[in-house]
Amino acid sequence: MTSTLAEILQRGVDEGAFPGAVGAVVDGDQVTTRVVVGNRVVEPRVLPMNASTLFDLASLTKPLVAAPSVLLLAHDGALSLDDPVVAHMPEYGDGEPTVRHLLTHTSGLPAWKPLYRDVENPPKVVSHIGSLAKERPVGARVVYSCLGYIVLGRLVERLSGVSLSQFAEDRLLSRLRMRRTAYNPPEAWREDCAATESEEGAAARGQTFARPDRVDGVLCGTVHDENARFLGGVSANAGLFSTADDLAIYAGCLLSGGSPVFPPEVYHGLVDVVVDDGETRRTLGWIALQDGTLTHTGFTGTAFRWHPKRRRAAILLTNRIHPNALNPAIQDFRAEWFSAVFS
Repeated sequence: MTSTLAEILQRGVDEGAFPGAVGAVVDGDQVTTRVVVGNRVVEPRVLPMNASTLFDLASLTKPLVAAPSVLLLAHDGALSLDDPVVAHMPEYGDGEPTVRHLLTHTSGLPAWKPLYRDVENPPKVVSHIGSLAKERPVGARVVYSCLGYIVLGRLVERLSGVSLSQFAEDRLLSRLRMRRTAYNPPEAWREDCAATESEEGAAARGQTFARPDRVDGVLCGTVHDENARFLGGVSANAGLFSTADDLAIYAGCLLSGGSPVFPPEVYHGLVDVVVDDGETRRTLGWIALQDGTLTHTGFTGTAFRWHPKRRRAAILLTNRIHPNALNPAIQDFRAEWFSAVFS
């Protein structure tokens, strides 16, 4: 299988779908396949991809950190998933959506808004999101919303009394000994990060940010998501950086039933399908596919898929938006790669 997986990713590099990639397959608690191809940076200089390269995980932050943090707080008794959001955050204003609605993307919120343009400062983010007009009735459909998860991140901070990054470190990352996973990677890690979008690439998408945030015109070691950057790099919708090996540790935890960090009820919240609108099936954190796998992707080119019953997981990390995020070719390669892993 290793040669097939390597061939797929090398074709992705050769055909320009992404500059480089690191892939890993985990069976039980062991990494059984590891593939490294291409380069972690191609502009303004070329640096090779390494097994230890750190990637901006983008929306993988949601199932890996945000949803588990909320579920852990529920287990602690700090909240109920069926509490209205306003019960804990009165400034949200809208009394209808519950914590569960935000977790399952059924709140009716828009998928995305440029908060970094629309909101005066980060403390006003929750009230602003709560004031937005719903695009559909609460609970009617699963429509992916980064905004709902941004609110969840603020909720974790409100109830825990610490930053989301500190909560994740204390309750998840340090307990799993994930030593190369963090929000806002320290300067010493920057050289090992896969680069993301260039200034020109962002401008082509119409996504410019209000302050200088690139070194030599390219993001590297700074979160790509503009709203997460506006929030200081720490958000529930995006912001986490990690390596394939650290994510393999996390996969081993999931494949072992959540030990040692997730109590059974938290683990089942991550595994059991709780919403099915006929188009999308979701747990309290993951997308559930018909083949029994649970999955999530990140805009930067990252993906994580795992099969609880088969006790197999696959991690695919690419820098597909470097230097330009407009290329959609990764979708075919990602589908082929995961198909090869789980066939």
